[in-house]
Amino acid sequence: MLLAAATGIATGLFVRGLDVAVHAVYDRLIEAPLWILLTAPVSGLLVAALSLRYIGGGISGSTSDEYLHSFHDSQYRLGLRALVARSVAAVASLGTGDASRFWALDDCFRRPAAGDAVEIAGLVSERGRLLNRS
Repeated sequence: MLLAAATGIATGLFVRGLDVAVHAVYDRLIEAPLWILLTAPVSGLLVAALSLRYIGGGISGSTSDEYLHSFHDSQYRLGLRALVARSVAAVASLGTGDASRFWALDDCFRRPAAGDAVEIAGLVSERGRLLNRS
């Protein structure tokens, strides 16, 4: 019972850390110049792919499948290297407004986050209008 509580606390703290990192990247992105804003989603996916390839040694991004495999096969280990690679990939893709993200980490029961791409498009449009007025 104590191990389950400790595991729950550790998992919660880890997810909260990921959430803080994602929002830190996203908040800096919103204040960035227009050209960075326009290239952010592709750049984030590129960083995620490179993370999985080089940090993770070519692992896949399918974290849920890996958890299930580990649960059903006691000999299978996820490994710290895979954890770091997938965490970097998650922060890079989610923090840069990856349009394939359907639920935000901290909003999973409140609202879909697929609107992030729309939000970025709105910011680009607003900045374009401001540039045209000058």
